[in-house]
Amino acid sequence: MTTICKVLKDILDELTGKDFKRFKWYMTDGKLNDITSIARSKLENTSVEDTVDLMIDQYKQDAGEVAEKILKNMEQNNLAEQLKNKLSEVQRQAAEGSTVPPGPGAPAGPGVQQTITASESSKVHAPVMSGGQYNAPVTFNFN
Repeated sequence: MTTICKVLKDILDELTGKDFKRFKWYMTDGKLNDITSIARSKLENTSVEDTVDLMIDQYKQDAGEVAEKILKNMEQNNLAEQLKNKLSEVQRQAAEGSTVPPGPGAPAGPGVQQTITASESSKVHAPVMSGGQYNAPVTFNFN
C-alpha cells in the first residue's frame, strides 16, 4: 500500500534543487497565511526525506494538502495535480479497507495489527496510523 510519505517523497523528488529550496521557503515564516510555519533552521539543509518527515510532524494528515497548495503557489501545477491524484488513490485504498499484514505473532482478527520496534534513539514513523479514524481502543506500549 502506498503511503502519504512515499507520495510526498516521489513528488518532491521531481523538483530541481532551486525549486526544492523554494518549496521549503514557502513553509517558513508564514509565507502562506493559512499554514503553520516550520522554523527555517529546521529546513535549511534538509533532504527530501527529512523535509517529508518535518511536514508529517508539523501538518499531520494535512501534509499532502499543504504540499499541493505550495506547488500551486510555485506554479508547479502539473506536479500539484499529480500529487492530488496520488493522494486520492491513497485515500481510496484506505477507505476500501486496505490493511497492513499483522506483524509476527500478532493475533488474526478484524482491523489492523501492527508491530513496530525501535532502538532507544530511533525515530519511528507509523504511516498505517496516519490520517485514520479510530472507533475502538488504540494501545501504544513503550518500554
